[in-house]
Amino acid sequence: MSNSSDNPLWHVVSGENVPPPDWMNAPGWPPTKSYGDCDARIQIDDQLLQIEVNLKPAKRFLLFFFPLFLLALLTAVWLLAESQWRGILMFALTILESLVLLLLLAMINHREKAGPYLVVDLYAKTLELPRLRQKFPLTSIVRFQWIRGRISSSDHNHSVGDDLNVITRIENGELLRYFIMGSPNRKLVEHLAQFCHKPVEKRDLGEGVHVGVDRNSP
Repeated sequence: MSNSSDNPLWHVVSGENVPPPDWMNAPGWPPTKSYGDCDARIQIDDQLLQIEVNLKPAKRFLLFFFPLFLLALLTAVWLLAESQWRGILMFALTILESLVLLLLLAMINHREKAGPYLVVDLYAKTLELPRLRQKFPLTSIVRFQWIRGRISSSDHNHSVGDDLNVITRIENGELLRYFIMGSPNRKLVEHLAQFCHKPVEKRDLGEGVHVGVDRNSP
């Protein structure tokens, strides 16, 4: 395990240096994944840190883009369609695009209502994963894990991705891994580690090993 030269909390393992997993996946693994590369925002208020879901830019884009796109479609229909079909096509396109917009907005609202990815309260000395309905004392947090590997369950799909997890120690001494979010960025992870004073292990498995591997995996 090698330390990053600019951050003593950062440890990188890759290639032949990757040790076998010392953790088990938490009950309910694999989780329903949320990918935070575009929507995760870290908020720090004194002794409270939250990794929030920020989808307001996505909503603004949809509400700006869809009316313009619909206007362009209706203009094209008016100019190109035969007169007896114009009314029907324009009505159908308006209904269809409105339904698509409502569906996308409903999906965004669902993601927002699921709550933050993570909340750390230094006053209460707890780390909470609202989406998993889990809360831990900070003393049970062993490390954060940024793991890169195959994300598809199919052996024929070698798509590679990154997950951010937390490794906790339970009463019997075993290590359990809980999912936080997918596609984290380094700045966010560094802020989290420094705020909690916990190390980060960046583990690169390559495309041949699934990110969900644990010590019970064959």
